[in-house]
Amino acid sequence: MVYVPILGYATDSIPDKHEQHHGLTRYSRSRLGSLPMTILRSKSWSGQQRSRMLATLFKDERCQQLPAYAILEKMYLDRIIRRSELQEFGNLLQPHQKASTLDGSTILERAVIEHNLLSASKLYNNITFEELGALLEIPPAKAEKIASQMITETRMNGYIDQIDSIVHFESRYS
Repeated sequence: MVYVPILGYATDSIPDKHEQHHGLTRYSRSRLGSLPMTILRSKSWSGQQRSRMLATLFKDERCQQLPAYAILEKMYLDRIIRRSELQEFGNLLQPHQKASTLDGSTILERAVIEHNLLSASKLYNNITFEELGALLEIPPAKAEKIASQMITETRMNGYIDQIDSIVHFESRYS
């Protein structure tokens, strides 16, 4: 996807379909060292593929020893990732892996904001832009824009009431 060249993946650090399906049995230590990149790359994977890879990594005891495990755990369990935790994780990245997006945020920040928005969608039925911005630790207008993009791209179910400034979340199973 688009993020692979930006993040500087080496070909052998990207698990192939067989490895994704059958777990980490073929992973070497160097591949486990690329856990931060795998977590970032998970943003571009489809929902089921992302869930499977996060589950595999989360359950592998070798990953539990890695510094990035706390972020992996929160992503797997759909928990909110705070800015302070994001900064600790960002320190594990190489300078070339800290590319910025058009709005000035890094790819890591954007991935975590989107993760947090999906996590919020599982906690709330609806939330105001102001409250969502506070939860995501970003301005309310940016929270609205990202929520709108994710809904438009069908990466999140819901709708936006711009008159009342509320995002309404819908369950994928309803």
